[in-house]
Amino acid sequence: FIFLVGAPLVAGEKGVPGVAEVVRVVREAMASDTGAMSQLDEFAAECDSGEEYQRALSLYTAHRGQPACNALIRRVVLKAYHGLPPDPRDESGLKQAEEDLAGWNLSPGVRALGELYGRRLSRLAPVILTTNFDPLIEVSLRLSGVHCRPEPYTGTRGADWIPEEPTIIHLHGFWRRAD
Repeated sequence: FIFLVGAPLVAGEKGVPGVAEVVRVVREAMASDTGAMSQLDEFAAECDSGEEYQRALSLYTAHRGQPACNALIRRVVLKAYHGLPPDPRDESGLKQAEEDLAGWNLSPGVRALGELYGRRLSRLAPVILTTNFDPLIEVSLRLSGVHCRPEPYTGTRGADWIPEEPTIIHLHGFWRRAD
């Protein structure tokens, strides 16, 4: 078995912001660039929210570069963290925040997934695929006593691959690793 989960699992009042909030953050960051703002307005008029989000991040990356986009994603993810937020460019600080299990706001859905895995589900479904960047699945599993490993999707795993420990494969990248 493999689980495939996305943004609705971690969504919550104090969790990682959804696509509309990420688009708003991109707009704030690009407010002084009138050309980019015009493009963002076009995206909003012609796209659904998921496509607008993808286009907004692509535009942001084109204008500011991949490192700036990575930092923006990290700032957004840290909105679900209620500890002292680290500098989004400091990978060791991000790792420390990730290890602060009590410092994260977890939605009921992500908590329930962790509890299921804590009840030996990890043996039946050792792989979780997610479109999320954030570490909230890992945090939830660790809170339930399950050691797990995040892994960005690389396309190198075969269909017959069975991990030695529960592995969360982040299809769109992992928040503290550079793309």
